[in-house]
Amino acid sequence: MPAGATVLDDGMDCASGGCWWSLTLRPPPGRSPEELRREIGLGAEEEPAPTLTDPGYVVRGAHVRRGNVVVYVGYA
Repeated sequence: MPAGATVLDDGMDCASGGCWWSLTLRPPPGRSPEELRREIGLGAEEEPAPTLTDPGYVVRGAHVRRGNVVVYVGYA
């Protein structure tokens, strides 16, 4: 996690379609949410292809919501 960022929420849920995790971060003072998102290295939603050793469906990404950065990962 980037220095100075504050964790506002950390949650995980599961249902019949899989599990998902989200982390809401407040950027450090003087930095924009977009700068924090770029530093984390996640942009719009990504869907890495399943592999032979891990055939699961994974979605990951980060978006800005109300001045904070929401990082999420889902696995089915």
